[in-house]
Amino acid sequence: MTRSLSPATWMLCLVLASACFVAPAAAEDHLTEEVRATLATVDKWLGEGATAKGWGKYLKSKELREQLGKGEKADKVVLQAILKQYKGSAAGLNKPQFVAVRKAIELWITDLSLLKKAELAAAIAKAKGTFTPISKEKSAKSKTDLNAAVKTLGAYLSRSGADGAGWKKYLKFDDLQKALAAEKGPDLKVLAKNAKLYAAKHKGLSLPKFKQVRKAIENYVKVADFADDEKLKKQYAEILGGLAKEISQYEKKPTDKLSEIIGARLGWLEKNGQAPAIVGSVRRHYSSRNLFIEVGADIVAAGIDRKIDRVITRRSEILGTDITSTGPLKGGVTLHLVPNRHNAELKMVLKGKTHTNNVGYNGPVTIYSNSVTSFAATKRVFVSDRGLRAIPSISKAVTRSNVYDIAGGRIATNVAWDRVAQSKSTAEYQGARNAERDVNRQLDSEADVLLTKANRNFQEKFRKPLIARDGLPRLLRFSTTEETLNIVTEQANGSQLGAPDKAPTIKGSNDIAVRVHQSMVNNLAASMLGGRKITDEGLRKEMINLTGKLPEKLKEKEDEDPWSITFARRKPVTVAFDDDRFIVTIRGRRYTSGEKSFMSMNVTAEYKLAKTKNGMIATRQGDLKIFPPGFVKGKTKLSIRQQTLRKILERRFGSLFEQKFESHGMELPGNWKKAGKLKLDHLASRAGWLSLAWNRINKPANVAERKKKGKISTSR
Repeated sequence: MTRSLSPATWMLCLVLASACFVAPAAAEDHLTEEVRATLATVDKWLGEGATAKGWGKYLKSKELREQLGKGEKADKVVLQAILKQYKGSAAGLNKPQFVAVRKAIELWITDLSLLKKAELAAAIAKAKGTFTPISKEKSAKSKTDLNAAVKTLGAYLSRSGADGAGWKKYLKFDDLQKALAAEKGPDLKVLAKNAKLYAAKHKGLSLPKFKQVRKAIENYVKVADFADDEKLKKQYAEILGGLAKEISQYEKKPTDKLSEIIGARLGWLEKNGQAPAIVGSVRRHYSSRNLFIEVGADIVAAGIDRKIDRVITRRSEILGTDITSTGPLKGGVTLHLVPNRHNAELKMVLKGKTHTNNVGYNGPVTIYSNSVTSFAATKRVFVSDRGLRAIPSISKAVTRSNVYDIAGGRIATNVAWDRVAQSKSTAEYQGARNAERDVNRQLDSEADVLLTKANRNFQEKFRKPLIARDGLPRLLRFSTTEETLNIVTEQANGSQLGAPDKAPTIKGSNDIAVRVHQSMVNNLAASMLGGRKITDEGLRKEMINLTGKLPEKLKEKEDEDPWSITFARRKPVTVAFDDDRFIVTIRGRRYTSGEKSFMSMNVTAEYKLAKTKNGMIATRQGDLKIFPPGFVKGKTKLSIRQQTLRKILERRFGSLFEQKFESHGMELPGNWKKAGKLKLDHLASRAGWLSLAWNRINKPANVAERKKKGKISTSR
């Protein structure tokens, strides 16, 4: 059976849809290049002359360039002295150009302070004797913070009427307060169990007041559990001992299992405030970015660019005359990408002309005129890992008018003609300013609608769910060039590693290019699905919420019982990319079907990928592999219940993981459908990386051609 979109491609489309709301960033492999680039921006901004020389001397630009020439051998003491100047109190240092250099220097100093790969083994051995015990002050503070968080939440829920009472009941809030008030101190097991209630995926639990209580409970349990320094010290030595061995193995052959173990050890060290230099250094050398998305300027603009052709009616007052203007407005809105290394920067440009017939009333006379107003308005939008923000529109308008008749008494008419002649230039100037205000309001209003929706989607569908499940990427950077809007992500929480190596390259300039490492999918799945129970009804609601519609294969069938899956706490869903294949495994620790309940079972599907003329085909290799954890073929026998569950899962997942999936190119949703159909020009699945690239079937030949057509702006 052939379908239009495979689960993997569908997941990829969701990522790309997110990119429409989150705009991306170019990768910087060398922090020295970041410093050099930001310094060059300052030089260009300051220009030449006494002011530039004065700033250069004050900020020690010559010394900074000398250190840039030294690369990894740069002197941190000298850099600290330069950084001190950028952090000074001189007027103007808060300008974004200076701030960018300051931040780049700070990151460079941090990077230079990290251990080199060759130094790690010796540093880990030495660190075993540098255990930092938990202080009494820290222990007392954890309890104070917990009591304060519980008190704040309690007051908030008490003010929330029936909803608040419902939350208190669900969270067993009274039991928590009693536990905290116990003379001998709260039972740590009770607190740990209570914290899990706050981590559930219920709407509302992502609010700061709930999150603060959960984090405060977790912190208190951690501190109290390790109040025995000897116990913690022993664990610390074991963690470091294992880390040294595992890093050595990972260096030779990185595996998912080693990545998981190393990530867990780093998470333990970080949570307990131990060996920060080692934690940072290991992550620096063994955890890389694992998702790259690049979207061409024309594709981004396709959903925004449009022509304007409508009739306007405007009322205004110019020099005491009430004027009603009616006529056609013709023009268009275009979107341009502005080079920005630190945020995505988009420039919306509204250009056009109005030809209006005007009727003005001033006392006893009526003035008839026509006018032509040319205008150009610009609005800038910036995108960061926090969302989107915009600055008010700026416009410029020029009005040329012609008064062709004045009606009224003879004397009043003569006076009016004289006044019109004397005030023509002033009236045109005022008319242009009125037009600028109107254009600014219009562009701001239209942009606000787009930004409000985009920000809501970003916060509600991306940021809040990730925060609630500890799934926020360690790195989410945004940038733009004239030609591309880019996203760079390291999807990994405190107990995970990113990719073990750099992403493969994709040749050429593509409309959309994606490079994703299996660690990105696996880390995200671990955060979002680990230990979570999902029912068929819940899954349908979530898919509608995410995509706006329900896929055919997920629709409820009359002859099927309701079902649920409770995912494994570790590695709930994993994928592997290699040898032009992808393998996906779903691990459930509990299943239900109707009234029946079943225990652990893993489901694995393997697909071979092949590129076609415009898309790709994914062909399943053999049957689904459905076995319990630890199953060994030829040695392990399945029980009757396990055989029953296998048949149920074969039916359930057989419809999801079909024998063959085929795509015939890609069509973007909504306004971006105007970009036309995109064909898949590149497909590769190797060494943990899946890379894909799409291009319009009728793509312009090159950037120079697009510039000639005015689609690319080179100015800020």
